[in-house]
Amino acid sequence: MKYDIAQSVPFLPVVCALKFAENYYVPVAMIIGAIALSYSPVVKKWHNKVKELTREYQRAALCQLVNERQEGSLQDDR
Repeated sequence: MKYDIAQSVPFLPVVCALKFAENYYVPVAMIIGAIALSYSPVVKKWHNKVKELTREYQRAALCQLVNERQEGSLQDDR
């Protein structure tokens, strides 16, 4: 299974809580909250929107690169 850095973001507060907590209830509650948050429809919708914007950006960058290469080859032919 592919591990994405965005998947670990909800767990960053948990790591901090584990370092400073005197009892284990706080980190356990934070882990449960992070898991619930990561499976919420709002986060999935946001994640899908980010993936869509990333694809559009990559597509636009590729088109710009192709156009620059074509313009360069046309100038070389002159």
